[in-house]
Amino acid sequence: MAMHDVTGEPIWEQRARLLADAMLKRFSQQNGAFLSSQQNDLLSAMEDDADDVYPSGTSAALDLLLRLGTLTKDERYIAAASRALHQLSSQLHEHPESWAAAVTAANLHSLQAETRLAAMRPQEQSHKRRPPRVSTCRVLLITSTQLPPLRRTKMKSRSP
Repeated sequence: MAMHDVTGEPIWEQRARLLADAMLKRFSQQNGAFLSSQQNDLLSAMEDDADDVYPSGTSAALDLLLRLGTLTKDERYIAAASRALHQLSSQLHEHPESWAAAVTAANLHSLQAETRLAAMRPQEQSHKRRPPRVSTCRVLLITSTQLPPLRRTKMKSRSP
């Protein structure tokens, strides 16, 4: 998506769509979570539990889906992003510092109105389940004014 944002060339949007479609097919679960592995021989499915030095797969997936949903207004991406945010909502609320990339993506791409529309229309999955609304799991961006001030200490010089 970054290449599409810079160049505006449609090939980059097409490639982002291919990546998102493959990601949704291989790693997305019914509840909105994303698996960390495609291996089927594991005893339990591995899901991300936080971002690390690099964004987690879940945060990267969320960013891609939100960006594609904003650009294309495609309900599949909007609904998948909404489900992922809903699945992460308690973790984002309790420990936003552990999900820095997901919080940033959620705050950069507001899909509240589009998600409401997607929730009201029939989805490709089943007619029984409707995706949750993003408004039920909105997260707030932590700003520097909300953090406690840093204490400055003087360094003692060492004499040789």
